[in-house]
Amino acid sequence: MSEALQTTLGSVLQTIDYSLGWIKDSARPDYWIPDKDITNCNRCKLEFNEKIPIHHCRACGQGVCDDCSQQRKMVPSRGWDHPVRVCDECAAKKTVSI
Repeated sequence: MSEALQTTLGSVLQTIDYSLGWIKDSARPDYWIPDKDITNCNRCKLEFNEKIPIHHCRACGQGVCDDCSQQRKMVPSRGWDHPVRVCDECAAKKTVSI
């Protein structure tokens, strides 16, 4: 592959990645902590990377790992009228409300 083609392809992929990130961030609820501000699970402090993705608790909006967000509950105060991912701390509360 020529250097010019590699440079062009790199620019296109960088633009696509930026656009997808912007779309992803703008489609999220306002109370969610932005991915760019999260480096570790808010509960167990596990460091996020390409193999350990960030999940957001639908109740508190914090970034948590999969192990710390196995529960599903309705969060009507946030507009979730069906069971959605919540962190262990919010799941332990008798009722999930904000």
